[in-house]
Order: sequence, then structure tokens, then C-alpha cells
Amino acid sequence: VDDEPEELKRGIREGRDYVAVSPDIFAKWAAWYGAHPAMKRHAKEVGVLSKRIALDLYPVSLRVVYADANGEADMSTETRMSFSRKHHLHDVKRAIAQVDGKREPMHIKRKIT
Repeated sequence: VDDEPEELKRGIREGRDYVAVSPDIFAKWAAWYGAHPAMKRHAKEVGVLSKRIALDLYPVSLRVVYADANGEADMSTETRMSFSRKHHLHDVKRAIAQVDGKREPMHIKRKIT
């Protein structure tokens, strides 16, 4: 689970448009050459015979807002979260519950891009 991810253009390709590196490598490169902020993404293993790591470039982005005692949206509780498309709904619910375990979310809306 990450903070709100930066939006990426559709159709980008690894090797041509970006290079995926470990956080340690990114930190070294940033120290040596300077760098833009890291664009964190979920990684997943893909392939059966030839396994490799693939990035979830376009995660699902959620805005969670809790209701006050009158059932009105309390915008001061707004939290933005992102999840890999591989996450199950119970993973999403668990992460939201960890933000504020005392209240249930009023609405969960998926940003469709």
C-alpha cells in the first residue's frame, strides 16, 4: 500500500521509458547524480517457466472519507491510498481499517482512468 501514486502515461515500456531498480540502487543513483522523486509501484512475479518481476504501473487509487455522527462526510478524515490490482477486497478493507479502526468508511470510490 502506497500513498497516492503519480499518474503515468499509458503505453510506457520498461527499458524504453523507465528502468526499475531496487530502493538501494535508486538511493545510490540519486546521491551520485541527483534524481526525481521515486515513483513507487507494487512488484509481482510473473511467468511460469521463465519467471521475472513485473511492475503494476497503474494501481487502483482510492479516496477514503469517514462519516461524522450525523452521517455527513468528514473531509478532514480524507485519506488517499493505492493498491495493486492483484490485491483482494479483504486486503483493501484491512488496510482501510488500519487507518482508523473505530469507524467504517462512508464511501469507497475507484478512480477510473
